[in-house]
Amino acid sequence: MEKSSILSTRPEVLSVENIAKVRNRLASLGALSKALESCLDHAMLKFSREESCLQENARLVVRCEKKQLEFVSGQGESSIEVSTVQRSLHYKVQLPRFGETVKKSPCGHLLLSAENLEKIAAEIVCLREVTKGLKAGLEYAQSRFLQEPIRIQENCCMVIERDGRTLKLVSGDGQNYIYIYPNADGEIQYDIEFASFLDRFVRALTPTTW
Repeated sequence: MEKSSILSTRPEVLSVENIAKVRNRLASLGALSKALESCLDHAMLKFSREESCLQENARLVVRCEKKQLEFVSGQGESSIEVSTVQRSLHYKVQLPRFGETVKKSPCGHLLLSAENLEKIAAEIVCLREVTKGLKAGLEYAQSRFLQEPIRIQENCCMVIERDGRTLKLVSGDGQNYIYIYPNADGEIQYDIEFASFLDRFVRALTPTTW
């Protein structure tokens, strides 16, 4: 795969005003395609709605048509990516690192457990990262996860996507996969892929998952 071409050799300062300046500069140089303009406009719109604590300490990467633009504020601890996937605009924020109360695996993954989901929800509120959709997604994840057989709970990878935020938690080898996301109507969707026929069979025999 061809690497994205970098439009700037160093990160730009991250602010709504500076994203607009970069867009206008590219336009004056004839280097602003419709797709890249849409990405930058989308980045400005979404970023302008973020809390000041995120705006002042983040790294924003815009990827479009094999081009990449990077903006940084503060120490760049929060990560934001704007990209196009099948002509749709995507805005994703990697949630900041959590405190010591939120358990992690030796390799750094957030550990998947009902207790950890609850602690993450509490920390996100303190960090002002919670949104209405993400809060609902976490609550739904916790209630559904408790209904899963222990066999699934102890060997699972769960990804929660809501309001541009993504959370990934792993237990065991993470061989079963749970994906929680909004469908076309904005309702919470809960999909599960099983690692084996036995996992599927055990879950089918568990009354709480019916």
